Amino acid sequence: MMCDALGLPIKFILTGGEVSDFKQAIPLLKAKQADYVIADKGYDSDEIISYIKQMNARPVIPSRSNRIKPRSHKRLAKQGA
Repeated sequence: MMCDALGLPIKFILTGGEVSDFKQAIPLLKAKQADYVIADKGYDSDEIISYIKQMNARPVIPSRSNRIKPRSHKRLAKQGA
């Protein structure tokens, strides 16, 4: 699911229970503009990160624990904290 800056859903793709959600990341991002793309480490793949950068957006996705060379990522400040 894709949400706007307020956390309101704007687009989603349903998949079967046996299908990994990360396979829908790029189709969700197609034809969208963003300054940042925020996701959990389940979306840490070279293909997704590369696509986000091609959008001229910044990926805010922590590296998976098994990544040989962890990527750095910007942590955004929590609202109201």
